[in-house]
Amino acid sequence: MQVGDLIRLRGDKTMGIVLKKNRITRSYDNPEAGKTLAMEYLVKLVTDNKAAWYIQDSLELVNEGRRSCQK
Repeated sequence: MQVGDLIRLRGDKTMGIVLKKNRITRSYDNPEAGKTLAMEYLVKLVTDNKAAWYIQDSLELVNEGRRSCQK
């Protein structure tokens, strides 16, 4: 999942847009060198207009957002 994607909360009909993503790593001092434990996403829910962080396993992709073409 990427920023701008439309997602749905697993087991629910609530939908939202991914605003930001964050890698959760084992190394707190140097996150780039640490092993990735999980990805979390800041999602703005469409139904109640609130943003909250969700772990990747609790989300499912509905539709990819528009991405610019890179050469």
